[in-house]
Amino acid sequence: MIVRAKITVPRAYGLIPRKRFASRLALKGPRQILWVVGPPGAGKTSLAIDHLQRTQAPRVWFQLDERDADPATCFTYLGEALRGATRRQKPSLPVFGPEYAQALSVFSMRFFEAFFARLPQGSVVVLDNYQELPQEAPAHDLFREALAVLPPGLQMLVLSRQAPPSAFARFRVAGKLEMLDWEELRMTEAEAGALLRLRTGAIAGDWTHLAELSRRAGGWPAGLVLTGGGRSAGPLRLFRERGPGADGSGTASRAASGLSASALYGSRSS
Repeated sequence: MIVRAKITVPRAYGLIPRKRFASRLALKGPRQILWVVGPPGAGKTSLAIDHLQRTQAPRVWFQLDERDADPATCFTYLGEALRGATRRQKPSLPVFGPEYAQALSVFSMRFFEAFFARLPQGSVVVLDNYQELPQEAPAHDLFREALAVLPPGLQMLVLSRQAPPSAFARFRVAGKLEMLDWEELRMTEAEAGALLRLRTGAIAGDWTHLAELSRRAGGWPAGLVLTGGGRSAGPLRLFRERGPGADGSGTASRAASGLSASALYGSRSS
């Protein structure tokens, strides 16, 4: 059974525009792959959704999980994702069978050459939650071949809590893959203010303690929400009235470890 949520762009509400990343996401020149790294609740998925909404680029969305460690499952979902993106009833792609288990790289190359050929110019392929693939999963070889044959005019966004596997290092050396890491992804004070205003409905004049809230959250959207941006704005009210530490030491860090973008913006991933 195909789980459609894995190949559907998540719905997201109230996204905070992060225009400073527009040029990075555009991926012009030899850069075709942007690997976005950050902890849970960092806004990786939201950044990708915002980019797709702003550009209206044709897209393929694939949310990875442990099931995709199996190449057959992975190829099946990729085929379904392509069908949804191109509106084709049954796109003609190579079919993976047991006979290809010992020739995964060769089959992957053929598959992705056909896959990419069916996408219009300007398309963006998003791989969300890449970290869910086990370290030794054969699917890493599959995606290495995908990056190798990605043709000019197409782009790929990879969203992960971890840096690219070492097998992908050659793409960084060649300038084809670029990283957007957590230090860059952290919210600025202005972005933090926009998020808190969205979450609480407060006006700009209320944020006399915004700089301190931002500092405490470290630019982490999840931490910012938990320390001051809940819908009821209870922690923020306590912070304004009593100062730092009013919401309990370590509360944000513990709770945000499992917070996803669904809690931040209404989408289902991070």
